[in-house]
Amino acid sequence: MTFTEFAAQEKRGWADAQIVAAYIERFVPITDVIARQIVERARPAGKTTLDLCCGQGTLTAMLAGAGADVTGIDFSEEMLKHVDKRGPGAVFKHGDAGKIPFEDDSFDLVVCNFGLMHLPDQGGALDEVRRVLRPLGSVFAGGWAPPDASPGFNTVYKAVRAHADFSDVPVGPDLFAFGQREAAEEAMKKAGLRIVG
Repeated sequence: MTFTEFAAQEKRGWADAQIVAAYIERFVPITDVIARQIVERARPAGKTTLDLCCGQGTLTAMLAGAGADVTGIDFSEEMLKHVDKRGPGAVFKHGDAGKIPFEDDSFDLVVCNFGLMHLPDQGGALDEVRRVLRPLGSVFAGGWAPPDASPGFNTVYKAVRAHADFSDVPVGPDLFAFGQREAAEEAMKKAGLRIVG
């Protein structure tokens, strides 16, 4: 299914300086918790690493600080204005996860922290991840658990559903697909990837 309107709204939203600033202020403290876990589990030292949908770049900086040769890419130029420069040697590029601007077999490690759910073609992005990943490479990603599995998210989700106007919200991919093991396994399998552990 093509989510053309969803894709257009994502581009407009992530080009808005106020939306980007609000996300960095309110959500980055949460997503950075998972970013630290990704770094700990991925053991990136010495690995050529791609941080896909890197946003403001705090995960990219953490990876660089842990010894990775890391490049962060994001399609939002507004988000890239806020990149975190603490990671020495980290490189940031403007680029689209649906058409990753690197050659085949370029990376030992690909990470994506809370980015996959924002992509209109999640399967196509995973195909691109597989393409740029070297044989025996690894992928680590963070995503939202569905409300029924997360009491905190459920509380927020109920409040938003009760008080927000969704009349102009376009249909998009499943926000929680990668927070549900079965759905995540199916998506990964279609791209020639598999979940380990």
